[in-house]
Amino acid sequence: MKKTVLGLAISSALAVAQNYEYKNPYDVTDNSQRYESSTGTKYQYDMNKIDDRMAYRYDLDAQRRDQMNVNPYRSMDRQMGQYGGGIYDD
Repeated sequence: MKKTVLGLAISSALAVAQNYEYKNPYDVTDNSQRYESSTGTKYQYDMNKIDDRMAYRYDLDAQRRDQMNVNPYRSMDRQMGQYGGGIYDD
């Protein structure tokens, strides 16, 4: 009986997995996912949110954008307690 229930559970899980389409919540082509500070600076991540901090940790492209950017408003954002990651130049 236990093997039958386990077999049904596994086959159900596989059926769900085959129909699952992953949607990246941090897709940079989707402007609605961007974080905008009060200075108007746009970031990919809101570093005040734990899930964004975790995703940023593994996003080397976003980290590189931050390292190379010289936007003077970033320090103003931080003084106001607004921490963004993965800055956009647009």
